[in-house]
Amino acid sequence: MRFKIEDKALSAYLWDFGGKFIKQGVSLVITIILARILSPNDFGLLASIVVFTSLSNVFSDMGLSGSIIQRTRVLPIHLHSVFYFNLFIASLLTLIMFFCAPLIGSYYGEPKLVLLARVMSVSFILDAFNTIQNALIKKDLKFKYFAKFRLFSSVLSGIVGVVLAFNGYGVWALVVQMLFELVIYDICVWKISTYTPKPQFSFKALKTLWGFGFRIFIAKFLNNLYQQFDILVIGKVLSFVTLGFYQRAKSLNGMINSYSTESIMNIMFPLLSKMQNNKKMFLEKVNEVYDIILILSFFLSGLLFLISEDFIIILLTEKWRPTIEIFKIMVIGGFILPINGLFVTILSSKGNSKKFLKLEVIKKILFLLPLIFFIYSKNVNAFLYLNLLVGIITLLVNFYFVQKEIEVYWFVFFKPLFFYAFFLVILIYSLTYLFTFIEGNNFLHLMSVSFTYLIIFVVVGVILKLPGTNHITKLLKKVRYNL
Repeated sequence: MRFKIEDKALSAYLWDFGGKFIKQGVSLVITIILARILSPNDFGLLASIVVFTSLSNVFSDMGLSGSIIQRTRVLPIHLHSVFYFNLFIASLLTLIMFFCAPLIGSYYGEPKLVLLARVMSVSFILDAFNTIQNALIKKDLKFKYFAKFRLFSSVLSGIVGVVLAFNGYGVWALVVQMLFELVIYDICVWKISTYTPKPQFSFKALKTLWGFGFRIFIAKFLNNLYQQFDILVIGKVLSFVTLGFYQRAKSLNGMINSYSTESIMNIMFPLLSKMQNNKKMFLEKVNEVYDIILILSFFLSGLLFLISEDFIIILLTEKWRPTIEIFKIMVIGGFILPINGLFVTILSSKGNSKKFLKLEVIKKILFLLPLIFFIYSKNVNAFLYLNLLVGIITLLVNFYFVQKEIEVYWFVFFKPLFFYAFFLVILIYSLTYLFTFIEGNNFLHLMSVSFTYLIIFVVVGVILKLPGTNHITKLLKKVRYNL
């Protein structure tokens, strides 16, 4: 039984990671083209609207889809009730944002945002149409559908966005691209879904999902609030141009989490939920994933820090140079989000949403400190360094809660993390000074540093048997066998 679960999980991971890798590659190409055509101000304008849609989107589900994934027995009435509830809330949010659009324009002092906000409000309803389908796909670990549909919708919407950008539509090219991608994705998931909504609704059915789901909803809202609040504040305190630089750096930094652990976490929640009653198997899987997260996140953080200037100048051109320093500070803490993601997944898969919510409240209170500091200092770099410090503190807070669930000693868990940090500091410092003689040639510098970094990291990893190396090796062997 165990091997069937793990084989299914591996297949899901390969589909999710492979699909995400290709999709991100396509998205990166499209973003590069758009960034060369459009201005940082256009990206800043869109970011100021997306902050509201991202925050409000949490309300359209209320954590109920997470309950469907975590719950071992789900009846049709649960699915029907959640579907109609989500659709109702999404419609309500669309109306609220439509009529409150002038307030958004007034907040930023930009009249253009009124129409942008009203058009983007449709995204709530488009998102609500796929929540049940997404939950069922995740529950069954059928991630191949995510891979195919996200890639397909990304390519088609990207083409539309680029065509509009070339024809001078500015920020509207980005808006149409986002909405069109949602429409295509909805059509795809509905086409393959075995679920069909029926005119059935039960408040009692919602209530059975509410205990776990509501706390997850509050936690997700707090997390989304934190992730978007910096955009909200920077757009207000500084300018849309600065916001465009910041948002581009934040988006690029998201690649670390996306390529190192996002696929793993997508599979780990439903997988650990199935293992929650088998303590030994649960702990083994957590330790394995932790080791993999460490090696992937530190590898990518170090690499992106070293090549950040070459990467941004070559791909986005000189007009995006202010993004470089912001990006470098962000990638220093590239290991924090993935590890915290694992801790959060452990708690949620155990069904302990009460502890999960308590933890999120504590962390978000801590994260308010850098934001308050920024409002008064208006210094983006200082805000990011303080944010990094708070992120490290949240790692300790997270582990304090998780330790009671998995019974692991502090030293055992954090020893490999400190080793990787020490190893990367030495490696980055050495390579930075080793290749100073070719800094004027961005392409040659990027290729030389990347190749040398990869060779050293792999050789040292194999010789010293760094944590995660053996798991990566086994994973690659399984991948070769499955292919």
